[in-house]
Amino acid sequence: MVQPSPIPYIDGPQTGGNYPFVDSASLQSQDGSLSIAGLFTDARIMTPDVISAPYISSISWDGNTMTINVSVGTSTPLVGTYTPLTSGSLINLTDSAGRPGGVLVLDVEQAPGVASTNSNSATFLPAATQFVATCVIPETADGVTGFLLPDGSTVSGDVWFVGENGVVLGWENGELKVQLVGDPYFTRVSCEGATNLPYIPPVPLATINGMQPNAIGDFAITTGVIVTADNVLHVTSAANILNFTLSGGSIA
Repeated sequence: MVQPSPIPYIDGPQTGGNYPFVDSASLQSQDGSLSIAGLFTDARIMTPDVISAPYISSISWDGNTMTINVSVGTSTPLVGTYTPLTSGSLINLTDSAGRPGGVLVLDVEQAPGVASTNSNSATFLPAATQFVATCVIPETADGVTGFLLPDGSTVSGDVWFVGENGVVLGWENGELKVQLVGDPYFTRVSCEGATNLPYIPPVPLATINGMQPNAIGDFAITTGVIVTADNVLHVTSAANILNFTLSGGSIA
């Protein structure tokens, strides 16, 4: 199962500098209409990009809901929302597929000041809101963060693998083991699922002139022992079909 990484955080105001932002961050929006100084007290950002530093790229608000976008390089921003009546100080960040991407710790007493500005959105340059390195949790290796389904949707979080139609799944030495053992009813399931019609099972031969098949259900049909040189019966098989032919010359 896909498990999100543990996200440690310090819940409480931090003193000194611009923490959780770098000391050189101005914390001012591009148009100068909004300052987020003191708005966030801590953060943990998970990212596979260890080159670009994450930063708050925009903050917008609609009524009582504040939306924060955290950008990392050219990737789609992580998004978190805050609603005063239902949210606490911890803002969970998720990516475009709804997967965990980190947390922001908000000073709830400072939040009303954001909504009191004249504009309902503000954008920031990377240098203005860059997070300090201690707030970034890099993903050191590419891992499985989700699964792309045939319809284009994604599945992430706790994902269960279920073996069906003759597929047996197991876990061995930390690896998912897939065994294909076959399912005698797969054709039946496939037909009923595709046509929604009753499945008519095949009727195998039970006996031939009272003779029963061998232990694996096969009948061995041959011409028998050659008694005469002028035997005209020939039994051949091709593409799982038995051919009975008569051959020979005319009787002198």
